[in-house]
Amino acid sequence: MNSTFPSIADYKSTVVQHFGDAAQDYDRYAELQRQCAQQLLERISAQSLHIPDGIILEVGCGTGFVTQALIQTFPHRYLEITDLSPQMIQACQANLIIPSAQADRITFHVLDGEAICQTEWRYALIVSGFVFQWFTNPIQSLHRLISCLQPGGWLCLSFPGKHSFPEWRAVCHRLNLPFTANPLPNPEQLQRQLPLDAMTRHLETVQFTISYTSAIEFFRSLKRIGADVSRSKMQLSPAQLKQLLRHWDDQQRLPNGNQDDQPKDDQPEASAKPRITVTYDVVFWLMQRM
Repeated sequence: MNSTFPSIADYKSTVVQHFGDAAQDYDRYAELQRQCAQQLLERISAQSLHIPDGIILEVGCGTGFVTQALIQTFPHRYLEITDLSPQMIQACQANLIIPSAQADRITFHVLDGEAICQTEWRYALIVSGFVFQWFTNPIQSLHRLISCLQPGGWLCLSFPGKHSFPEWRAVCHRLNLPFTANPLPNPEQLQRQLPLDAMTRHLETVQFTISYTSAIEFFRSLKRIGADVSRSKMQLSPAQLKQLLRHWDDQQRLPNGNQDDQPKDDQPEASAKPRITVTYDVVFWLMQRM
């Protein structure tokens, strides 16, 4: 843990605060998370998973993107819906459409997904969308989650991988500035360290490119959904941040980065058009405990 967070507890407390503060407006800005929740459930369905009988656990429900899909996909299952943020759980409950016949089979409670305790029962399926990247020890967390599955149970994850944000990285490289994005999970490394009783059934990386009107708007978008908690050991000074923002805007005025494509005098002002793009390398990973 870097000097910004003297302890893991301090870090997690900050994460809870940031996401809690963003809960009310999260749905308005978290379009990527919404898309990836849908795609995660599509991949689960496409694999024709033979899920054993038992409870389904969601780790990190947020405002309910994955949760609603679980309710619709598994109408006869018991669902345990969790998040580290109480405010997110409240927002999730408020957003969900739950058929009356399922209401008694769905529970909600606060849970730290990477500190989950083994219980006398095991889950049939654990699903987590866009949460794994916030864990402080991905390898240990992966082993712990798999250990909470019953034999034949599934762990299904989506998260931004280590090759995300190449545009941001490239600008920092050109300017010789620190690349201060949070460290992101490396699926290849994690797969090599799976426990012996687990097997990858599906591992896929999909690139999502999002347009923003400016570099500062990209960073504001992270703050709007609570994802602005920095774990980087390096920080930019105000002068360095200003340099980064100015250069990024200048180098990528349009999504293709071509300066010659700027509008002529008789064309509409370019400020209304997207000026930069940011690419997320999203990992969809389905694994089974043998």
